[in-house]
Amino acid sequence: MIRIASLILLLAALAALSGCSVFGIATKGELETAIQQEAVQQRELEASLADLSEELEASRADLAALDRRLRPRLASLDSALAENTEQVAAATRQWNAMQAALVLHLDSLSTEYRLLGRDVAVVREGITTVGAQAAKARVASRQAMQIHYETLIEERDRLLEQLEALDQRLQTWPTPADSTAAVPDGITAAARPEAGKIDIRVVTPEQPTVADGAGGS
Repeated sequence: MIRIASLILLLAALAALSGCSVFGIATKGELETAIQQEAVQQRELEASLADLSEELEASRADLAALDRRLRPRLASLDSALAENTEQVAAATRQWNAMQAALVLHLDSLSTEYRLLGRDVAVVREGITTVGAQAAKARVASRQAMQIHYETLIEERDRLLEQLEALDQRLQTWPTPADSTAAVPDGITAAARPEAGKIDIRVVTPEQPTVADGAGGS
């Protein structure tokens, strides 16, 4: 590198000398001054290059020391990065498992909800059926009670007719005088039936009442 710089300076000096000789203004003193300045500049350039070389060596030493100091930290960072990567992968696997479990749980809840809805529909249908049967039973019970009441009324009327017929027969029964004349001597008066002692009572069956509670249920 130093040789290249010297060659460049020498070429520049030759160009300057050739130029001066062309125009006829170059002198020996000026040439010597130029050569001395070139030598000074060359020494300064060599000193600068030496300083730069020393700085480069120092920089290389600093970089080597920095590399030695950073290697453990870089190794630690690599280890931490690998650990973080593993943790992220584990968290991702756990999250995927949780999502799968949540999906299964939601599917199970949906199935249970559908089954519960079906059971509720069955219960409602059963309640409706039972209500209809209860209504029919109430109607049938009312009809049966009405028929029983009408039967009792008919039985009462029949008994009243029989009682009226019996009363008419009793009215045509012989009088006590006729009975005394017709009674044999061996029968005492105490054994005779007393006239007008027959008690006729009319029994009226009660109207069947329909329970309000049964009708409202």
